Amino acid sequence: NHRSISFFEKSDAYISLHRSEGFGITIADAISYGVPIIVTAYSGNMDFCNPDYNLLVKYKLVKIGHERLRYRKEEMWAQPDQKDFEKKLVDVFKNHKKYLKLADTFRDILSKKMSKSKISDLAKKRLVLISKEFDYQNNMYDRKIDKNIEAKNFYGI
Repeated sequence: NHRSISFFEKSDAYISLHRSEGFGITIADAISYGVPIIVTAYSGNMDFCNPDYNLLVKYKLVKIGHERLRYRKEEMWAQPDQKDFEKKLVDVFKNHKKYLKLADTFRDILSKKMSKSKISDLAKKRLVLISKEFDYQNNMYDRKIDKNIEAKNFYGI
């Protein structure tokens, strides 16, 4: 959409200090525009973020501490390290051209690694996995898995 294009085109960096992330679509969008990213080094975005090209903020796992829609209070999520974030933000500001170049390089690498054909193959594998012996109940808190398959082994990553 036109707004997101102008948003990323005008951005010097994209920051996501999250506690937990699904896929990280806005992070991926920033990468696709060659925008340097500063993100928590935790959760779904780590499937595609790379410390050689992206600024990954350290974190500590902490208890959530209160009930939420999709989380229980005793579960853990990331607490981004404020000092590490500040250091990385200053670094991007002082060395912006370096990080723009890294972001461009990473965009090219990721576009080959996550091409339409590669993602299509991954989706096919995922559908096969879903159709196997999994039995999910509707309740998010009481889901049971009949068979445990390590995703990394199944997908060959």
